[in-house]
Amino acid sequence: MAQHATITYLRPGRLDEILVAEATERARAKRSSIYDVRVTGTDGEIVAEFRGHTRLSGGRFSIDGNCEATPAALGLERTLGGTHGGAVGEDA
Repeated sequence: MAQHATITYLRPGRLDEILVAEATERARAKRSSIYDVRVTGTDGEIVAEFRGHTRLSGGRFSIDGNCEATPAALGLERTLGGTHGGAVGEDA
């Protein structure tokens, strides 16, 4: 579960620009983790920086009100990472 998150926007995305987000786990201690995500534009400039603090509750949660699953069963334990690109729909 998210414990705390901040996003700093350095510039707006541009129409049809491909954005790339790179996530790094910075720290892990028992059930808490800190992640940094850097979003860059086509030109390589930083668009935004994200820092998130997570806490693994160990409990059960409901996805849609009809089923319950543990984070481990869904593969959600420490799953932030990798690179993903996406297009920006309009200028911000």
